[in-house]
Amino acid sequence: MVTEEKRQLRSQVDQLRTKRSAAELIQADQKFAQIDWDSLLPGTAVGCYLSMTNEPPTGGLIDAISANGKTVYVPKLTADSKLRWGLNKPPMIKNKFGVLEPEHALCETESLTAIIIPALCVDRDGNRLGRGAGYFDRTLAAVEQYALGGPKRVALVFDEEVLDAIPHDALDQSVDLIVTPKRIFEVETRHS
Repeated sequence: MVTEEKRQLRSQVDQLRTKRSAAELIQADQKFAQIDWDSLLPGTAVGCYLSMTNEPPTGGLIDAISANGKTVYVPKLTADSKLRWGLNKPPMIKNKFGVLEPEHALCETESLTAIIIPALCVDRDGNRLGRGAGYFDRTLAAVEQYALGGPKRVALVFDEEVLDAIPHDALDQSVDLIVTPKRIFEVETRHS
């Protein structure tokens, strides 16, 4: 059953992530910041998650993207269990998961040209395993795929979290690009 396979894989990845040292996270943050985001991300309106504890860090890359003249928006949970986007500046509040988010949302997902999405792991076909709440999947399901004019979907993971295959179902939204501290994978274009 896909649900049980996902649960087990989430647990495995979470356990591995808790073993990552603060020094490793700082090093990953520095490597992500050195990537040429300007060439990877189309347009000027980029959505990006704010990393928590042991997730691939986004602080340095948000600064790097902003330094290149792009506007970075961060997610805000909505009452309909989707995401809207606001600027990464005060006032910020903690949502029900303890994640900082902008107090006010300014734009909808379809207004973004790219979105950097959290993932526990991905496979080379662009299938993404998130934490299981479904906010990003529901939000992305409501906008066009990148090949059809929607925002480019970018998963940020650690190197060992790019797998040959992961369990997925029809509700799971795929990504177009996979970025690790050491590698960048373009995913073959597909229409769904």
